Amino acid sequence: MEDNTTYMFDNVTIAIPDITMFEFITEGVVLTLLGLMGIIGNVISLIILSKPEMRSSVNCGLQGLAFFDTIVLISSVTMLGLHKLGYKMAILYRYTFEIFPFVVMVAYPVGLIAQTGSVWTTVGVTVERYVAVCHPLKARFICTYRRARIFNLLIVIFAVCYNIPRFWEINVTEVLDPSTNSSVYIAKPSDFRMNKLYYKVYYIWLYLFVMYFIPFLALAVLNIFIWRAVQNANKDRQQLTRREEKEIGLAMMLICVVSIFFVCNILALLINILELFDLFVPALVRVSNLLVTFNSSINFVIYCIFGQKFKKMFLHMFLRVSPDKEPELHQHPADDSHRDSEERRLSPRENQISHPQWNTPVKQFVDSFFFFFFCTIRYVLYSPCHLKGTVIWKSSKGNYLGFGRAKFHGVCYLNSRYIRQDFRIFKPTSSHSIGSSDV
Repeated sequence: MEDNTTYMFDNVTIAIPDITMFEFITEGVVLTLLGLMGIIGNVISLIILSKPEMRSSVNCGLQGLAFFDTIVLISSVTMLGLHKLGYKMAILYRYTFEIFPFVVMVAYPVGLIAQTGSVWTTVGVTVERYVAVCHPLKARFICTYRRARIFNLLIVIFAVCYNIPRFWEINVTEVLDPSTNSSVYIAKPSDFRMNKLYYKVYYIWLYLFVMYFIPFLALAVLNIFIWRAVQNANKDRQQLTRREEKEIGLAMMLICVVSIFFVCNILALLINILELFDLFVPALVRVSNLLVTFNSSINFVIYCIFGQKFKKMFLHMFLRVSPDKEPELHQHPADDSHRDSEERRLSPRENQISHPQWNTPVKQFVDSFFFFFFCTIRYVLYSPCHLKGTVIWKSSKGNYLGFGRAKFHGVCYLNSRYIRQDFRIFKPTSSHSIGSSDV
């Protein structure tokens, strides 16, 4: 049996039930902790994905997803977590009964805007992966970084326009608390929100189609095609190029993201369908809110598990751990990942090339010096090309070892007693920088 808290409004007694222990634990304690950890993870994801060497069409979509998920988590913690904790914790009492009603007027519509953006950004990234995996030739022209940024902007515009009516769904009312003889504030649905036509058309049916039916159907169909393409590619894995292997890896990561999205949002779909028949199950709502929060918090972990480059950059940036191998792809900031010229297959000789392991800074300096010295002499004396145009010498580990002169783009295998390594020689443009070059 729930206890009720009574308030006076216009000489009318209003009874508001206190929260149950289940509600306090799920939406208060667990949701708040999960949301705070998710916010930290999404902010780290935004920092890493915004690096020049991570610049690509798919990463641009993942940036948008991390941005929307961060806002969803902030709204979830302020609307649900801290609010429910205030019923049992004296330190948050003032927030729950004085500050929260004014916070929810903004957090509620903004949170729904972010949730809409998160759902459709997931669809957009899935479309990008579908084109990249199933239509790789078209991907070079369709899946560009510029188009991805435009798509993110369109999603923001759509999400805002669709959720504008949400700003008029809540009113704040001042009531009298008889126990303390003081005024408190409560948030309640507005007359606009209680309109039957608005409730049936916009709040129920349009929400189901925009947030569930259409995106769920699109994600299911596209991921079936992606999964079939991945399975067919794995049968001939020896024939895959580096580019194709990268696309397959990103596709598998996205399939994991979408799978968790389905699991965490299917209960919310069920609750909205039950609401059509005026059925409301509080326990399901609590679990659904927790699952939605989990879905917005987990992507950082997925990136660390499936994204080797992401994980290495995270270790290097935040834990100051120097990985044995640097990220394998370094993309030009003005180009998309699909413009990478690495389309050749690995030969047995390339697979046998070993990467040096630096033990100490002194050894690294000495080896780098002799490496640069012998490579310079060998390339200048034995290169068949005419010396023309400044180039950057860069190992497959991503270490920039110096500058030289060359005319062509190609691969040169250099062997010495100090190191055996493969190199790529490429000509920089005016926008090239040491930190953001092609492979």
